[in-house]
Amino acid sequence: MIKNLSITNVAVAKTLDAELETGFSVITGETGAGKSIVIDCLGLLCGGKGGKEMIRTGESKAVVSGIFDDLSAEAVEAMAELGITPDENGELEITRTISAD
Repeated sequence: MIKNLSITNVAVAKTLDAELETGFSVITGETGAGKSIVIDCLGLLCGGKGGKEMIRTGESKAVVSGIFDDLSAEAVEAMAELGITPDENGELEITRTISAD
């Protein structure tokens, strides 16, 4: 489960830090409030493509980071095969950086 989402310089979002609690989370808001930015950033953390058009105007890079916890045994095993291990608290941090270069 994703525990924390941090977004810096993506589209119109300068910074966003979201702590997500265990259970069901809902993202709501007016048109143009930035819901799609959050969804796009979650996609990046899951391996989706990101291009330099996602970078906030005037910035050189965008960074998206997520902390995941409560990982299943199957997920931990699959990650171990790739040489990836959660930290001592059982959490995994994934960070994607998109550069203007």
